[in-house]
Amino acid sequence: MYQAHILRQRKPTVLLHFGSSYSISKKAFLLGLSLALIQIADGLLTYHGLSKLGFEMEGNPFLRHLMLLEGGCGGVLLFTKFFALSFVVWLTFQAHSKKWIRPVLGFLTGIFFSLAVIPWCFVILH
Repeated sequence: MYQAHILRQRKPTVLLHFGSSYSISKKAFLLGLSLALIQIADGLLTYHGLSKLGFEMEGNPFLRHLMLLEGGCGGVLLFTKFFALSFVVWLTFQAHSKKWIRPVLGFLTGIFFSLAVIPWCFVILH
């Protein structure tokens, strides 16, 4: 007896248009937005934690060195998070043409949330 395989039809990709020349998928936009919000949360929590507990709490030795040279964490964090957010925007727009970027955005969101946001919340609240 022959059984017909029923293939699930794929939903059409929902595109978001930015101007006349840029469009990205809604999924890529949401992944990029999630990563951008996590980056902003990490920057705010890092600033709060370092202001409260000192530069020694910064886990990145390069950033800690820059903070000690600058005498503060605000400018260094602002510069690094601006660079990170610019990279997230670039990745998000690239995700439409390069399908492998979407899982990378999701992976990075999970990594930053679990290795940056959660630890800072724990350190600040305790």
